Amino acid sequence: LGIKQAWELSTGGVLVAVVDSGVSSANEHLKDAVQPGTDFVDSGGDGRTDVDGHGTAGAGPAAARPHNE
Repeated sequence: LGIKQAWELSTGGVLVAVVDSGVSSANEHLKDAVQPGTDFVDSGGDGRTDVDGHGTAGAGPAAARPHNE
């Protein structure tokens, strides 16, 4: 996929929306990367919980950081 080359071109600062089952803000790999949004599954929620893990799995590659920092 050319991930290492992409990291040389961009160091972040990009906001990505994940429209899925939610994204778990408790996931250790997504620490400090999940911001509140709109939850269309749990009325009144902010999207930072994931009912089945699918959204969190999809958000992982989008929020990846070099050396899991």
